[in-house]
Amino acid sequence: MALESLRLGGNDVLTIVTTSNNYYISSCVTKEVEKYCKWSRVLEKNTKAVLVNHEFGYCSQDVGYYKSLGYFVIEDFAHSFYSGIARNSGEDVGDYLIYSLSKYFPVQAGGILLCPKGSFQNLHEDEVSRYSERVVSGYIDQIDNIARTRIKNYKYYEFLFSALDLKPFFKMNENDCPGVFCFTVPDHVDAQGMKIYLNKQGIESSVFYGANAYFVPCHQSLSEKEIEYIFEVVKSYLGGIL
Repeated sequence: MALESLRLGGNDVLTIVTTSNNYYISSCVTKEVEKYCKWSRVLEKNTKAVLVNHEFGYCSQDVGYYKSLGYFVIEDFAHSFYSGIARNSGEDVGDYLIYSLSKYFPVQAGGILLCPKGSFQNLHEDEVSRYSERVVSGYIDQIDNIARTRIKNYKYYEFLFSALDLKPFFKMNENDCPGVFCFTVPDHVDAQGMKIYLNKQGIESSVFYGANAYFVPCHQSLSEKEIEYIFEVVKSYLGGIL
């Protein structure tokens, strides 16, 4: 919808940047872009807009820079709902803000696009929007508690994983709310093998492709015992390959 509103054409370029400058980007993003225009990971002569992907709740600090260059900016807060609404009022804000509800609330579908007034005409409410509104309205007052719990869980991960000399991959800035705990992986560790091992133990997790890093859940429903279990499984995998 944002790309449609910007009326980008076949020769126009959407430049995609990320918090970590990791060059991996999901095909579910790039294939959608390709319906409207070209995309690149660097600024091109034909760049008309910039998509800033705030990875896993850890926000890029470069929105203002791209705005200062005169580009339209789309901010992707899919994994960063709270980080997007908690930022300081003085910070630069993109022209279009995208949020995914299911990555923060117990809702099965729905998202939010904040855009300039008058961007669309004749929009109508459908069953998905009514469903999302009903569910999220029951949880929206809990967003601060959700954020505090996620940050507490993140810090507990950080404490436990320090015993294995595994450091957080992202720097967490003020108002960031982690969607995952992403940690650095030594070069000698088979991260893909760790993914198979952890997922077989019931831990939905993955390699952070394009970087020597791996991520595990950090949502508000995790108990300390569950975080300790995840830690022990990672420890077990690393102990088996050393």
